[in-house]
Amino acid sequence: MNIDRPFAVVANDAGGANQIVSFLHELEFVPDLVISSGPAHNILKSAFPNAEYSLELSSLSSIRCTITGTSAFSSLEHYARQYARRLNIYCIAVLDHWVNYPSRFMRNGRQVLPDELWVFDSYAFDYAKKSFPGTPVRLQSNSYMNMQVSKITSLPKANCANLLYILEPIQTRWFGELEPEFQALNYFFSVLEKSSFCHPKSITLRPHPSEDPHKYLKYCNQENSVPVSMSAGSLSHDIAQSEFVVGCHSYAMVIALMAGKTVFSSLPPTAPNYNLLPHDDIIYLRELNT
Repeated sequence: MNIDRPFAVVANDAGGANQIVSFLHELEFVPDLVISSGPAHNILKSAFPNAEYSLELSSLSSIRCTITGTSAFSSLEHYARQYARRLNIYCIAVLDHWVNYPSRFMRNGRQVLPDELWVFDSYAFDYAKKSFPGTPVRLQSNSYMNMQVSKITSLPKANCANLLYILEPIQTRWFGELEPEFQALNYFFSVLEKSSFCHPKSITLRPHPSEDPHKYLKYCNQENSVPVSMSAGSLSHDIAQSEFVVGCHSYAMVIALMAGKTVFSSLPPTAPNYNLLPHDDIIYLRELNT
């Protein structure tokens, strides 16, 4: 385990931060320095309140090892890896998903790879090995997944057939002017109206940590055949209280799958590369609707 003291954590996205926090908690390791932005900041601040926090990458100059997330859109972690390489600081990057690995390490045409990669399941391990043949890839225990599934299975099950819709911002453009996340949500409601793929008694919309929940309030206010409300609880509570879980390609869908829920993908026919999650048990609405 190449985590030399003092070490730092650099992260922007919730997914990477959750994986890093859970893994370090399992090891009983506390970072000496945290540089964070976006949804990751509150996650890390809550997990490591006594760590030193900084907004400056120059703070890494006193660090021997850094663990970074791999945001697809924020450049914070990319510049941290670049800074670490320049100062010969050992760098570990955490891959918390299964999407667009090569582009996560490219900014302005320049690739900056870490000294090693951490992944948390066999799908990610195979993809990372193929994507980065010259970089060591370590398959670590998925502490975050195990913790979430344990929480979900310990909570009371739903008394009714609730459906949880996992929302997420989608940065790539699809066909048409409407944002992809709204295209997927509209597609879901259209299939629900004319198909018997499930029969929920209520629908809960769960926004992504990086989104404003008001973005989706119109779906709660419009006339639907099934009552629609916004989530007010934790992810584990929302999944535990649902029989069905729907989304595009959120990590939360995989957590639900591992917790024994029936999981559907709402990626419509207009979505490119729609099968981004490699798990065979996810049911694609577009395949049921052809």
